[in-house]
Amino acid sequence: MNKFFFLLFFLASNAFSQTAQIHHKIDWEKFMSNHDMVLDTMNSYWYDGAFLGNGLLGAMVHREDAKSVRWDINRSDVTDSCIGTLEGYKNTRIPIGKFVLKAKGNIISCKSRLDLWNAELNGTIITDQGQIIFKSYIHAIDMVMVTEIEGTGGEKNTDFKFVPELSACIKDWACCDVPEKGTYQSPNPTATVTVKNNVTYHTQLLQSKESFTVAYSHFPLGNKTIHVSTIAFAGRFSVNPYTAEKIMANATHMQYPKLEASHRYWWHNFYPKSFISIPDTKLESFYWIQQYKYGSATRPEGPVIDLMGPWYHYSPWRAVWWNMNIQVTYMPLYAANRLEIALPLVDILNKNFENLKKNVPKEFRHNSAGIARVSSYDLLSEINMKDTFPFGGREPGNLPWALYNYYLQYRYSMDDSLLTHFFPLLKASMNLYINLMVEGADGRLHLPVTYAPEYKAAEDCNYDLSLFRWGTSTLIEVSEKLKLKDPLIPKWRDIQKRLVDYPTNETGFRVGKDVDLTESHRHYSQMLMVYPLHIFNPTTEANKKLIERSLEHWLTVEVGKGLTAWSFTNASSISSTLGKGDDALKYLYKFLPGITSNTLYREAGPVIETPFTGANAIQDMLIQSWGGVIRVFPAIPEKWSNASINDLRTEGAFLITSKLKNGKIDFIQVKSLAGEPCKIKSNLDLAQLKIGSERKINFKKIADGVIELDLKKGESAILYSGKTRHEFTLEAVPVEANNINSFGKKFSNAKGLK
Repeated sequence: MNKFFFLLFFLASNAFSQTAQIHHKIDWEKFMSNHDMVLDTMNSYWYDGAFLGNGLLGAMVHREDAKSVRWDINRSDVTDSCIGTLEGYKNTRIPIGKFVLKAKGNIISCKSRLDLWNAELNGTIITDQGQIIFKSYIHAIDMVMVTEIEGTGGEKNTDFKFVPELSACIKDWACCDVPEKGTYQSPNPTATVTVKNNVTYHTQLLQSKESFTVAYSHFPLGNKTIHVSTIAFAGRFSVNPYTAEKIMANATHMQYPKLEASHRYWWHNFYPKSFISIPDTKLESFYWIQQYKYGSATRPEGPVIDLMGPWYHYSPWRAVWWNMNIQVTYMPLYAANRLEIALPLVDILNKNFENLKKNVPKEFRHNSAGIARVSSYDLLSEINMKDTFPFGGREPGNLPWALYNYYLQYRYSMDDSLLTHFFPLLKASMNLYINLMVEGADGRLHLPVTYAPEYKAAEDCNYDLSLFRWGTSTLIEVSEKLKLKDPLIPKWRDIQKRLVDYPTNETGFRVGKDVDLTESHRHYSQMLMVYPLHIFNPTTEANKKLIERSLEHWLTVEVGKGLTAWSFTNASSISSTLGKGDDALKYLYKFLPGITSNTLYREAGPVIETPFTGANAIQDMLIQSWGGVIRVFPAIPEKWSNASINDLRTEGAFLITSKLKNGKIDFIQVKSLAGEPCKIKSNLDLAQLKIGSERKINFKKIADGVIELDLKKGESAILYSGKTRHEFTLEAVPVEANNINSFGKKFSNAKGLK
């Protein structure tokens, strides 16, 4: 024992070296160009298109017909009072229209490249009469889409015109990808069209008595024609107050080069918030396209990301889903150090607390809150605790799961001001469970029949037991943090002691009491306590084996015929939790065939969350921070010898920069933004550990491979093993030449028009 403490003292007192520096050798423009989406051919399939956006405006660019290319445009806060067949569809997204570039001749070839670094689409159209070169972007800050068009030969002065879509609410599911098969409410009134100061205004009145306006204009610039357009919305969910007239006046009177420069400036500052590079160029490209997608889909002051983002396609998913979708959509933002654009989820929950109270049965509204499976931006969606179908039935866990994201916003920022609103929301969501729970003859606390998302109803449903256990534990933790003397603290402690154990059998976690997983299904709700909640962890051999059995059974029951792409990404993340990097990678490669060429996901319509779960799974291989321990490169596949990460964020508000070199960690830099306890697990050789820092940083070993650093708020340290070093380099991993620009439509897999 004395030898052990002597060793700790020796390590702590001899590990210090003077301040070390990291030289970042990342050529961002070149790095991102390797991941541009290249379309060797543009076709008429929406899911092969190139997408543009600024968090509110969106455009999907693809072929229209043998002579035309179209820009489908939308704005994510434009909704109408639609009465659909699905509960919760009282205000839903609606189509707006498209801009059509119509060539004079027949198109021979049509190619484009989505330049991620500059967030712009560049294309060349060759016809039998000439050539058309175009560049298009949606400004990162201003509410305008800019399209430059230059025609040569017989293609000079090419048309670029707005064509409105039918302004009516879809009532059924039959319209998916084929709008003419859908049935609609009565169409809205015919739009009014006016022209003022060379700007055309197309104003559409809606059923809700609100309206949106598509405004557009053009002007010459050398041999090019510059087209500028916008969508303005005056409605209940509108987040941008500017009128179409003001938006267009600002855009057309600004010096044009400045417009492009400010757009690029925003994007060039957006990407370097964090960095990852891995020795799998296809997955690396996929990851960075998701970062571009986030920059296109959301802003701090904007609406939450629904299932379509700022884009629109004919789909039954024209709202926000709460039994998994919105939660996993936001998960990758925390580690990616993009907390500011995760704020809309926090804000919408704060803003609509009163509506969340209205969603629960009347007898519980005095102290409870919740939300059913689907809602619009007002979060009005009543929970029916008597039925389990279709979309409002017995799902009290949806709000607690969303509040887990809220809690992660706090844990990754350690911003105590978030707790002021978080605590009453979580308390109300747990009160719904408390109102429902019953004491059994066994003296344990049980839950009545609730619905395991997308499977079956069950008593003591593991989905809800997981959230009930996490939520009451977190209420106790936050009460202590805020020094609150809430009268329910004794009850929460009693729940922690007496809540029934998770139902299990020989196959692992059951769906609930007396309900086994006997049919393949895509949702992992029966394992929510393992991932993402991390309240049942592989810290003991028994726990590890139970998780492994559960995962294997879920993926193999009925030969996994009910699994979808996002089943595999979550299987990957659970494998990473187990430290199984090879399995994590295997499941990611089972996921990739399920997405489209532009990394979107189609399931009876566009569903934005699934590709984001892929980005999250990649992060889980590189960094984890559950249970108060930061794990650096915790699930690296055997064939990944090299990797680099920079400023990945963790719980406790730490930024981690590290490099894996020849299978070993070269260094770890940790920056403390909040002064929280700092525990790190890695494969560094602790017997030779060195710490480069401005002052002597002491550490102690607290478990196998885990050390705790004496790191104060604002301090940073570089950890490494071996000889004393003062300089380190961080660079991108060399690309695989055959996987550069691997996303985008290629001739080899073209569908529809060339």
